[in-house]
Amino acid sequence: MSIYLPFASKKHKKRWRGLLQCFNNLLMVSIVIFLTACSSISPEKPLRIHTQNSHSVRVGTYNVFTGSHDRARTVKAIRRMNADVLLLQELSPQGSKSLNHALKLDFRYRHFFQGVAILSRYPLRNPRYEQSQHGINGFLFSEIHSPGGRFQVASLHLDPLRVWTTREKWSLPMQLMGGQDDVHRREVRQIIKSLRTDIPTILAGDFNSVSGAPIRQLQELGYTDSFAKVNQRPNQTPTLHFKLFGFHTGRRIDYILHDSSFQTMQSHVLPGAPSDHDLVVSVLGWK
Repeated sequence: MSIYLPFASKKHKKRWRGLLQCFNNLLMVSIVIFLTACSSISPEKPLRIHTQNSHSVRVGTYNVFTGSHDRARTVKAIRRMNADVLLLQELSPQGSKSLNHALKLDFRYRHFFQGVAILSRYPLRNPRYEQSQHGINGFLFSEIHSPGGRFQVASLHLDPLRVWTTREKWSLPMQLMGGQDDVHRREVRQIIKSLRTDIPTILAGDFNSVSGAPIRQLQELGYTDSFAKVNQRPNQTPTLHFKLFGFHTGRRIDYILHDSSFQTMQSHVLPGAPSDHDLVVSVLGWK
């Protein structure tokens, strides 16, 4: 971003640029403080051994992002979940091709498209992708035929905060004060319209939400936040980790939600390195 000051001396121009840089730094620090409110790093909880059966389904979600360049560690992290159904987000074209090959023996049924994926030990039926009508990402839907019954899943990647250019950074206050929430509300409405109404449903992915507005919107529609159902103070367990000015911070933005056809039996957050996102895995029992 540049500002033209026709009547200012070189000395004054330099001072103005310094003030603008200070303002930009203060803005970023305020965002860090906002994001870390009510967040802390919680120790990993041990997982119970889960045996695949017709009474439950084990679901995992993982934003691969920075892990795309390290296939071996990414695959190792995924296998730790021991998921029956796995939903992935933020895959590069090369990352999709690489993981599709690496996981072919773990998941017989796989569908990758436009940076999102659904992998399953059970047959996939009618997989379909929808580009978000309001953001830059998209949503992948599929029906799954499991021993416990038929259900539908969606791998979701909602619109992120825009911080890639100077102008977008300056617009962050407006994004945080409601602009992002408005985009997410419209994306949730699009997602709901794309779902069947006559079949059990599981939604999971990267919701990219600072305020939690899309989660509350889905809860009002009858969906359950799986991790929050069985863990105290769930928002103190961040799933996204990053640093600004050397300060470690994080936020819970990765979720697994289900409708009233299921009940949460277990739900855990596991270390997701080499990605900057952790993995979320839930065991959901049929009601």
